[in-house]
Amino acid sequence: VTLFSVAERSERSLAQEPLSTMSRLFPSHTEVTCRVGQGGTATAILEEAEKGYDLLAMGAPVRQDEEHLFGSVVDTVVRLAPCPSLMFTAREGRWPPQSIMVPTGGGHAAARAAELAFALAGEVTEVVLYHVVDPELTSEMSGSRSTAVATRLDIAHGIVNELRQAGDRAGVRTSTEIAMGGTMVDNVLTRAAQGLDLIVIGTALRVGSPRLFLGPKVERLLHESPCSVVILNT
Repeated sequence: VTLFSVAERSERSLAQEPLSTMSRLFPSHTEVTCRVGQGGTATAILEEAEKGYDLLAMGAPVRQDEEHLFGSVVDTVVRLAPCPSLMFTAREGRWPPQSIMVPTGGGHAAARAAELAFALAGEVTEVVLYHVVDPELTSEMSGSRSTAVATRLDIAHGIVNELRQAGDRAGVRTSTEIAMGGTMVDNVLTRAAQGLDLIVIGTALRVGSPRLFLGPKVERLLHESPCSVVILNT
């Protein structure tokens, strides 16, 4: 693990102090390196990221303006990072988390989010694998609505159970939940209000505009979630 900060040459010693403090939070068997870069913040981070890292992680408070989602530095780094990136927005809830939700539609990004949730889970943590079935989207799957809904439910159970098996192999306590009806965002926010510490969301961002855009569903969850949120961009 490399802890990285950016500072002017005259302030390098000041920047080293919080990095040294953070380094002591890691388990003793973790190799931790502290580095301080110079120049423009986003540029310095991206240049460091080019050195072959597997993941870039940043704390990222959500901004309340249309120009930036997190802020100019984080937005730029996420858009241009050469490796997967992780953004953590801290809100209410226990830490380390004892209840983690992973919303999943069955894609690759959600599977990676589940792997991250399993890695974060402690002995008393429960990871909730969550899927929403929208009956309105099943009309073309079968000649009858009832058959279409039943088929969609079978698919939903297959999606969450596949991830649950991965959690079992990792030795993590998991549960599966399937909500019927309503939008994914509304259902996730309602469930979060019932008591979650963390939501882990997988995305697969591709650079398409100067503004960081994660989609309306993810951005609404970021703004409205009562608990902390991790966005893992694979």
